[in-house]
Amino acid sequence: MQSYGGWRPDLVALPEVPCVRCGERIPGLAWGERCPACLTERKRRARRIARRISLFTALLTAVMLGWRMTVDENSRIWIGIGTLSTFLLVRVIAMRLAMEFLPEGREGREGREWR
Repeated sequence: MQSYGGWRPDLVALPEVPCVRCGERIPGLAWGERCPACLTERKRRARRIARRISLFTALLTAVMLGWRMTVDENSRIWIGIGTLSTFLLVRVIAMRLAMEFLPEGREGREGREWR
């Protein structure tokens, strides 16, 4: 149904908003957000950092549990469960923290200086 003024929200063009990092104007992007290309790059960097941190903590957990626990059939299962759960939990936390606190790049995708 058409509104009183003839304005139809489904036909209105979305405003082009600049990306926070590279400045490229993307239709439908909210103010203060990154374009899909910049967001993909940031996620890639965050995943790499989170993977390294989680592998290191999982290794430390496995060494600590293996050293502290008596070795029998059930304790090996619990060491594996503890190591795997530590890896997954630390990876999720590190990924979120890295997405939040990674510094911005100095240049945009086109190579121009961002001011």
